[in-house]
Amino acid sequence: MAIAVNRHGIALLEYSQIPENQLVSDIYRPLLITFMVIRHEQNFLLVHHRERDSWELPGGHIEGTESARDCAARELFEETGQRVDPLEFRAVLKYRAAPDNRLYYGTLYSGGAFLPCPLPRKRRDITDNVLGREDQHRLHR
Repeated sequence: MAIAVNRHGIALLEYSQIPENQLVSDIYRPLLITFMVIRHEQNFLLVHHRERDSWELPGGHIEGTESARDCAARELFEETGQRVDPLEFRAVLKYRAAPDNRLYYGTLYSGGAFLPCPLPRKRRDITDNVLGREDQHRLHR
């Protein structure tokens, strides 16, 4: 049974807290994406995705031989201008993609931000970032 399903039919099946060094196991293949929950005081950092017209957690696709941690740091900086240290590994996430029921994995990291930063450069997909409370923005799932 799915924990959550988004409007595209992608189902989050499992949230597993494992040691980060276990990500190299073939069990977690394909490892495709990473997300970050970044907090500042009582707020969290969101990015606005242009095509989906939605506020989302920063994150993106792991490129080539990049590690999940390196992807998290790169995507966070590209999308928000933030560099967070330490960036803490929280979990591996198991997904099922519709319509072919393909399984894949992602990771979740967390950290703390000092101040919201302007976007470092214009991106086609991300139009803004904001620190917001959970009751201020509807996350797109």
